[in-house]
Amino acid sequence: MIKIISKLTFYIVVGAGVLGILSFGADKFNLALAQNIDDSGVSYPIKELGNCADKSECKTYCDKKENQGACLDFAGQKGMMKKADIDQAKKMLKLAEDGTNTPGNCRGEDECDAYCGGTAHLDECVDFGEKAGLISPEEVKMIKKTGGKGPGGCSGKKACDDYCQNEANLDECISFAEQNGMMTAQEKEMIKKTGGKGPGGCKGKEKCDAFCQQENNFDVCLEFGHENGMMNDEEYAMAKKSGLKM
Repeated sequence: MIKIISKLTFYIVVGAGVLGILSFGADKFNLALAQNIDDSGVSYPIKELGNCADKSECKTYCDKKENQGACLDFAGQKGMMKKADIDQAKKMLKLAEDGTNTPGNCRGEDECDAYCGGTAHLDECVDFGEKAGLISPEEVKMIKKTGGKGPGGCSGKKACDDYCQNEANLDECISFAEQNGMMTAQEKEMIKKTGGKGPGGCKGKEKCDAFCQQENNFDVCLEFGHENGMMNDEEYAMAKKSGLKM
C-alpha cells in the first residue's frame, strides 16, 4: 500500500536490499517458528520436524543446520512465514552449504546490521549481495552511487527511515530520491500530495502494512490507493469486489 513511500530509503542503504536477507538466518527463522507454531493449528508431535513434542523441542530441532531446509518447507506449507521470507532464507542456506561466508561472518540481525549498516564495509556487503543474487545490478549501481548514505547523510535503514519520516525532511528526501532515479515524477507528486503519509495517517511501510491488514481498515486503504493513483479503476473494482487486502 505504501510501497512508493518506502522507495525513499530502499536504495539509500544496503540494509534495504541486503541486510534483511543477511539477518534472516537461523536465529530469525526460529523466532518466527516459535512465535507462530502454536497458532498454526498443528498437533504435536510433528512428524515433519523430527516428531518434536512441543515448541521448545521444535526450535531445538530447527536450530540444527541440517534440519533448516525441512523446517522452512514446513513453515511454508503451514503458512507460518511469507513465501518471500522463505525464499530468502533458502538462499542463505544454499550459500552456507556452498561455503560462502556472510560479510564479516556476521550472524543474526544485530551483527549484520552493525557490520553492514554503515559505510566502512559498503563494497564488501554490496558485492556479497550481488554475488549471491540477493540484489540486482541496478540496485548495486544505485547503492554505490549514493555511497550508502541518504538525505542528511543518514546511514542505515533505521536512521534513514527516521529521518525521512520526519515531515520537516520530506522535501529533501523526495528530491534525493528523484535525483537518484528512485521515483518517477508521478510518484513524487503523489507523495507531496499525501505529505508522505498513508491511510489513517500511517508512516512507513511496516506501520502502513499493519494498518491495512486490519479488516476494519480495508475500505479506507482501498479508497486511499485509488484516489492517489496506486491502482487503476480495474484493480480498484476487482479489490472492492473480492475484498482483497492491500
